[in-house]
Amino acid sequence: MHSLRHRMKDKLRNTGCPEAISLAILGHSTNTVAANYGSGYALEVMREALVKVWGK
Repeated sequence: MHSLRHRMKDKLRNTGCPEAISLAILGHSTNTVAANYGSGYALEVMREALVKVWGK
């Protein structure tokens, strides 16, 4: 499972996915309090990033 997360991180990075969206998709937290304000990224925003990885 650990290597799967690393592979997905590489794929997101290679498609130009912003770091903050990448962290949200992978379930990582950010190191700032302000980053936790609000309810996070919309599912559609994260879906669009994943579509770029999978090409569908």
